[in-house]
Amino acid sequence: MKKGLLIGCGSIILLLILMVACTAAIMGDDEPNSTPTTSSENKKEEPASTEETKKEEPKLSVSEENALKKANSYIDYMAFSKSGLIKQLEFDGFSKEDATKAVESIEVDWKEQAGLKAKSYLDTMSFSRSGLIKQLEFDGFTKEQANYGADQVGLK
Repeated sequence: MKKGLLIGCGSIILLLILMVACTAAIMGDDEPNSTPTTSSENKKEEPASTEETKKEEPKLSVSEENALKKANSYIDYMAFSKSGLIKQLEFDGFSKEDATKAVESIEVDWKEQAGLKAKSYLDTMSFSRSGLIKQLEFDGFTKEQANYGADQVGLK
């Protein structure tokens, strides 16, 4: 019985050694006869950092970055006008400057937002075209955006 146990353990150990060797071969150098390199030989000239290669974008402060994240979060699940989103961020405690910079930093189709907001209103209550446009304008949408929103939900 001990002999069978030893052969079984030996097989497992041999299998583990083979697995480690295969993994090392896969992860190792592509050149089979390469010699080990020292750390100074491993250093390659790094390309210019991405910040240097792309145009300089203004750095955001931590507060501006947080306002930007919050603005994106709101836009992902609710429709807002530009001014309405700024007001919401201010309500959340961000300064007017941080809120404005965040909202101006995101790419949003405000007409599309007006259409989404109009649909949201009509999902819960009834509006005439003029009533919906007034409501959308009250929410901060421009006259053009409000008219677009009303058009999108079929109020002609």
